[in-house]
Amino acid sequence: MPYRYITKLSDKLTREHVRYNNRYGIAIAADIYYAKDKLTILALRCHL
Repeated sequence: MPYRYITKLSDKLTREHVRYNNRYGIAIAADIYYAKDKLTILALRCHL
């Protein structure tokens, strides 16, 4: 796992790391957490 996390991810969740540059050239990174059995986003954690 290339990213450092402090807790183990539940078997019921999927974590996706996303990153993009905004219009000012600042890199925005976040983790999106999905429930494996549903198509809803549970949380969005940003890294600035």
